[in-house]
Amino acid sequence: MAPRLSASILFAAAAVVQSGADKATFERVCGSCHSVTLISDVKSLPEWEETVDSMIERGAKASSAERAEVLRWLAHNYSRTNINQAPAQELMAVLEIEPTGADSIVAHRPYHSLAELITLNPTCAKQLESHKDRISFR
Repeated sequence: MAPRLSASILFAAAAVVQSGADKATFERVCGSCHSVTLISDVKSLPEWEETVDSMIERGAKASSAERAEVLRWLAHNYSRTNINQAPAQELMAVLEIEPTGADSIVAHRPYHSLAELITLNPTCAKQLESHKDRISFR
């Protein structure tokens, strides 16, 4: 199993739009075994971490840094988040919000609807609305 990275290291640059480098690493690492078009659903970050680690255990070649790049790409493009339980770093990565927005979301929990989430966090309303299909309220 690949070494676990702390969420703060993994998502240190999460609020910044991900570079083509993460996509290139994702395509190289994951595409070496199968088509990268196999992704058919979004998953939570812990589910992606489990999937990536499983692929590495099965022989995918990825250094710790490459693993982090793959997970950043998946977080940014193919992840969903539980707004009532995810740490602020995960909210920043999945929903593309600034640290202050993520901290505000965490401070006002729990939420029961998107409308309530947006009302209590107007500074990141645009990002929340544009990523509404990636938010769960469990």
